[in-house]
Amino acid sequence: MRVNPILIAAAVIAASLPAAATPPELVPGTVNMFRDWRSANDVGITPGDVLQYGADIVGGSDGVWLAARAATGFISPPQICGPLTVDPNFCAASTRFNPARLDPWQLYFVRGPFTPSAPPEEWPPSRGHRWSGWA
Repeated sequence: MRVNPILIAAAVIAASLPAAATPPELVPGTVNMFRDWRSANDVGITPGDVLQYGADIVGGSDGVWLAARAATGFISPPQICGPLTVDPNFCAASTRFNPARLDPWQLYFVRGPFTPSAPPEEWPPSRGHRWSGWA
């Protein structure tokens, strides 16, 4: 009996879709946003005055996107989370600090395929999580 490689590939893709579409679950108590001043470094972190934000994701942050929106309407563009070797649940991003954007912020966490160029409010709520709070 001959096995069709296309059918095997389709089965593998289909089996992975439900997991990819699962909304990210945030680890309770880990949502954060703080101001940070970073100096020149050799680890690839952009130096300067920034707001860092994020949370830990249950089961790992691989495949999760994160964006933030200030009440002023400013949107920090979506960034893919980069799990760390020491903390695979880690998900964080940052944006330049601006004193005019100290209003409440919303953080958007989305797992799976979507259009990252779409504004966060258009992200499918069935695959995402929103958090609101103060910077």
